[in-house]
Amino acid sequence: MKLKACEVKSVKLYRLFVCALCCVAALTFYGCANEPTLNTSPATNAKASPSPSAPIARTAPANPNASPASPSGEPIDTTSFDKEIAQADKVLKKKPNDTEARAALAHAYLSRADALKTAKQYRAALGDYRRTLKLDPQNEEAREMSETIISILQYMNREVPPEGQEPPPLPFKK
Repeated sequence: MKLKACEVKSVKLYRLFVCALCCVAALTFYGCANEPTLNTSPATNAKASPSPSAPIARTAPANPNASPASPSGEPIDTTSFDKEIAQADKVLKKKPNDTEARAALAHAYLSRADALKTAKQYRAALGDYRRTLKLDPQNEEAREMSETIISILQYMNREVPPEGQEPPPLPFKK
C-alpha cells in the first residue's frame, strides 16, 4: 500500500507531536523533581491560620550545586558510539570532500544523539543533533529533534546551551 504525500506528511507530524509530548512530559517530571518542595511537617503547620506575610518553609533541592543547566539524565555507556564517531571522523579527515564519509560521521552522531535522548540527557543530545546538522543540513530527524529540545527548554525557562557549548555525555561507571 502506497501512501500519498499528504498522508506521509501527516504521519511525520504525528510522530513529531508524540515525540515532543514525550519530551515535555520527561522534562516536566525532571523539572518538578528538582524544584524545592513545601515542607508539610506538623511542626511547620502547627498554627491554624498562618500569617500571609510568614515565609513558606521549603526544603533544599536534592542537589544544591545543580543549576538549571546542569547535565541531567541517566548515565549510559557511549563507548561504542564514541568509537564509531572517532573512526568516521578519522576517515573524513583523510577524505574531507567524500560525501559518504560525511554521511557516516553524521549517522554516528545521530545514533549517539538518539541514545542520549533516550537516556534523558537532552542537552548532550542537542550537541550531537547540531553536529549531525553541520555534516548533513538536510537531516530532518536531527532538525526536528534539536528544535523540539530547544523549544521545550525555552518553555521550561531552562538555559539552552549555545552551539558548541553543550555538555558532554554523563560519565558512565561500569
